[in-house]
Amino acid sequence: IANTSFVAQAIAELNGGAPSTLNTLKKLADALSIKAPLASPSFTGTPTVPSANQDEIDLRIANTTFVSKYVDSINAKLFPKRALAANDYIRIPDVEGGFIIQWVSIASASFPAFDVDVPVTLPKAFPAQNLIALAVSVNPSASQNADGLPQIAGRDRGVVTVKQAINVEKQVLSDVAIICFGY
Repeated sequence: IANTSFVAQAIAELNGGAPSTLNTLKKLADALSIKAPLASPSFTGTPTVPSANQDEIDLRIANTTFVSKYVDSINAKLFPKRALAANDYIRIPDVEGGFIIQWVSIASASFPAFDVDVPVTLPKAFPAQNLIALAVSVNPSASQNADGLPQIAGRDRGVVTVKQAINVEKQVLSDVAIICFGY
């Protein structure tokens, strides 16, 4: 038969040093009833989790630090920030296979005469294909009646050939701007 000392000792061991707010089954049940269910918890306050490294893409919880850094890294690849030059290119996204836009300016002094092919090396050879190249006169006083009209005479992945066609009126060679699109 258990005496009072044995029962008191068993209860003390069962409590295991629990605080007085949780030292009965009723108090313990009440405390557990206000907790979020494990299957579908709803958090209150400001819950925190450690931030994973950017290369740790798995089922861990992503905190705001991780998401912000991840989005910044993707944006840096898609829309790189750099100073652009007079003859330059951009690639969107800035990874192999991205769409490339290039531009080049040519001074009229580069043209020896009308209807002469002038090869122009692009800032970056298109890895796959030069889809389209356009040339325009960029003289401030340019007019259809006064300037040679620039034309694309040929194009490949790394070079665009330009010439200025003879115009029926006054013949003046003009500076030319070229824009190319490809990938």
